[in-house]
Amino acid sequence: MKYNKDIKERASNKAFAKLSQVNSTIYSLGKDISLGRYGGVSKEEMEICLKSEKIERTVWEYITFLIENDNK
Repeated sequence: MKYNKDIKERASNKAFAKLSQVNSTIYSLGKDISLGRYGGVSKEEMEICLKSEKIERTVWEYITFLIENDNK
């Protein structure tokens, strides 16, 4: 299926925005864990959230890679 340049640009922007959001969440979770701020959950649960966000980042990095290679 062919997509126009505008749709490809929007997909790229959306993917990079999501990647930025995930990176921000990873930073915040890491800082909260290091400072002992667990917000009503255990440290182990916070570490699970951090691990999950790191996996999410890997997925979005792959998606951005695919989008950028498709735009060439």
